[in-house]
Amino acid sequence: MLVLAVLVACASFGCGASVHKTSALRRIQSISLPGVEGRIDHLAVDPADGRLFVAALENDTLEVVDLRSGRRVDQVRGLQEPQGVSYIPNTHRLIVTEGGGSSADIYDARSLKPVDRVELGPDPDNVHYDPATEQAYVGYGGGTDSALGVIDLKTNTKVTDIKLSGHPESFQLEKDGQRIFVNVPDSGAVEVAASIGFLVALSFAEIPWGIVGALLIGGVLAAPLAAYVVRLLPARILGTLVAGIILITNMKTFLETVGVSGSTATVIYLAITTVVVSALAFAIFVTRHDEQPQVVQEGDVA
Repeated sequence: MLVLAVLVACASFGCGASVHKTSALRRIQSISLPGVEGRIDHLAVDPADGRLFVAALENDTLEVVDLRSGRRVDQVRGLQEPQGVSYIPNTHRLIVTEGGGSSADIYDARSLKPVDRVELGPDPDNVHYDPATEQAYVGYGGGTDSALGVIDLKTNTKVTDIKLSGHPESFQLEKDGQRIFVNVPDSGAVEVAASIGFLVALSFAEIPWGIVGALLIGGVLAAPLAAYVVRLLPARILGTLVAGIILITNMKTFLETVGVSGSTATVIYLAITTVVVSALAFAIFVTRHDEQPQVVQEGDVA
């Protein structure tokens, strides 16, 4: 029999100063899960109905606990190592993943009847729901085939994958941002990804239309000018000129990055400019020399 400990934040219940020195949580209840053996994995809570969903991985069951009465009230059997579980409040749906399967299974949270299935890949694990976009993220796979699968819950289809370097364990969606922080134990790293909500959250009001318009006009005007310059200048001169402009315009950023400023930066600017001008002059000289007609002496003709 497994015993589930329920913890609450001390701040919510006014714990004394002595408790705050040791922990921000305290146990207020223990819930027995009769017949459940082995370790459990992820949990999900339904605040409105006061229920807790427990992925009992080694017991191959999903346990449903009534938090008001403090006892197990239902169970889904016959699963293959259930790992992830997430509750969708607006539709009263559950997303459940099984380590021995390859999909995210969608259940009616009240009847516990299966509703739909979304194929992902091997070893689907942790699940998180993003209410802002009505999408779910599911970690799955292994090695270079690992990813966070993105599920559109309006259509119950996978819309894309966010590739990772290894199998994802726990991950968290940024509450007030668009990032996802993913624990990837095989890589010994926490990988940071941008959520699909980034595109959804970008409203037209936030787009700097003045800058967009200036770039658009500049591109329209610059295109024919660039085409004319390419036809006018020989490749050697044009290549040297472009390389010099890139070098000079990026030198300021480089010097600031390495911490060089003041008179030292000025000397470097002058030196780089001298090198660019000299290279350009040499390119012009060589090009003109190559374009001069070769005079063939009479004695050179066999």
